[in-house]
Amino acid sequence: MKYFFVVLFTVAGIANGYKCSQKPGIDDELRESFVETHNGYRSLLAKGRAFMQDYADSLPASKMRSLVYDCAAEDSAYQSAKKCSTTASSTGNYNENLYVFEDEDGVGASPIVEAVNSWTSEALDLDQAATKNLYRSSYKISNFANVARDTTEKVGCAVVKCGSKTHLVCHYSPKVEAEGKPIYEQGEPCSRCSAYGSSSCEEGLCVAN
Repeated sequence: MKYFFVVLFTVAGIANGYKCSQKPGIDDELRESFVETHNGYRSLLAKGRAFMQDYADSLPASKMRSLVYDCAAEDSAYQSAKKCSTTASSTGNYNENLYVFEDEDGVGASPIVEAVNSWTSEALDLDQAATKNLYRSSYKISNFANVARDTTEKVGCAVVKCGSKTHLVCHYSPKVEAEGKPIYEQGEPCSRCSAYGSSSCEEGLCVAN
């Protein structure tokens, strides 16, 4: 498995306190790590600095949203993670990513980065120019696409112990049935943030005001 570095960064306005229901394996510090890690990668992607096939630079994104953390998505991810399935299932109202690892001491920032790196490493087999940045299930990039779609607004994640393994699940909304559609719109970073109404540009991401 190939990995590459995801930058942790903070978009102005990220709340330090979330009002999610208490669950084992996750707290507000981890919630912030989840959203920061996702947005860190999305920022690299939007600015044309993420790696694609043969380590080519990614195509820049004109309206890549800054994700916000969502408690309802977390609740859904927790219910899925409790099943201890080894296969992601994007049923219901969310797209799902799953990462399974061994960690006797619980989850910290490092496994979160490892999870996002694992999911987005699928892009290392993607020739964006040849595929016209379209999503097709035959490309085997569903995890990358879930992290990278510019139409995604919210993410929520859960961590559950399953025997000797730990299952880390993230749910994304709104759910996208994306066969044959662009993963994101190409163009100068933040040049089309106006598509989302009142918003500002932070590190190549469109941040709702």
